Amino acid sequence: MKDEENKKPVTPEQPEDSKQTQHQPRPVKPEDESYGELMMRFTAHPVKPKYWFEEFGDHWTCSCGQINKGETCANCGLERDLLRKLFILHKPSSEMGSGGEGQEPVSDTDNTITMTIPQQPGEDTPAAPPRQEYEEPVRTNSRLVVGVVIVAALLLLATGAFLYFVLLPEMQEQDAAKRDSVRISLTENLPVATAPVPSAQRRTYISAGDMLCKKGKYRKAMNYYNKAADLKDDESVQQKILDAKFGYVQAHQEDGGDYFETYLNELVDEHYDGVQAIYNRYYAWHVTIVANNLENDFSTDMDNVNRNDTVYFHTTLTGGAPGESIRLYYEVSWPDGTTETKDVDSTFHAGSHFTSRFQYSMPLFAKPGKLKFEIYDKDSHDLLGSDSIKLKK
Repeated sequence: MKDEENKKPVTPEQPEDSKQTQHQPRPVKPEDESYGELMMRFTAHPVKPKYWFEEFGDHWTCSCGQINKGETCANCGLERDLLRKLFILHKPSSEMGSGGEGQEPVSDTDNTITMTIPQQPGEDTPAAPPRQEYEEPVRTNSRLVVGVVIVAALLLLATGAFLYFVLLPEMQEQDAAKRDSVRISLTENLPVATAPVPSAQRRTYISAGDMLCKKGKYRKAMNYYNKAADLKDDESVQQKILDAKFGYVQAHQEDGGDYFETYLNELVDEHYDGVQAIYNRYYAWHVTIVANNLENDFSTDMDNVNRNDTVYFHTTLTGGAPGESIRLYYEVSWPDGTTETKDVDSTFHAGSHFTSRFQYSMPLFAKPGKLKFEIYDKDSHDLLGSDSIKLKK
């Protein structure tokens, strides 16, 4: 009886296939059964960047994958300087792609996915590493190497996750348009897009235009807005184009030029708020008056002449909108206080000249003093300019 009680139950030996083994990570290959499922999981991520902006000498790689030489991408039109500002501060460290000492770095173009998956039956199972105590540095380093390799592989295939959880929080002070610009510029050329490519590209162009406007580069901003309008034209993008034109006009009021005048006239036609005042100042009429006693001299301006002399006021007109004409009248004040007003019998354009002459009928008894001459716009009665000369004894 005791012998039966002392007998220990016999545990049947487990089959060879049922023994638990510790597997090591290995690359997932296309021929593995799980390869297709893993690829579907990664490509289903909502943000799937494929390329990163890189510069090498005169050449550079755009976020769409195009290799370029110059300042503008030949494929999508994005500018090299814009992409440099968007990416240079957030480029992943090269150490993120390394598995530590003795481990080859993970290439940005390597499509191999490093994952821990069960060995297939019949495959040689590598011996499990000996269990180490927690305080042993060897065990800690081994786990770190495996962890970094896995993280690096996931980072290559899901840079969108990096943008969403690391990059975007650093850009919270920027507006939503800038955040969309970074995310879209990385994803718009993927084979499987989460949004229609024209829509994503349009948002990219608008965001780029907004940033250029804030820097005062209005003509470049209009180029991006026009590209967005080519994809889909609506009131919002047309308003941005008008705003960019007004910014250019405000910044070039003193310089003028062909672009300035073109945008100015277009904004006036659109009745853009605030542009009429700029238009009036830019196309205002101006006169230059020269006073002397020389009938055909439009350049020598004298301060005084003899009261016996004939006085000539030579007037030259400038300004006015293209093709615009003006009617004039003048008012002259004599030293004795009498005044005289007279219409100028002609219609004038920019560059026109005319001369008005005055003389005392009896100079010997005339009063010396200042003779003042003023020119007015006949329609608005605005004073355009004045000059005076002193009549001496």
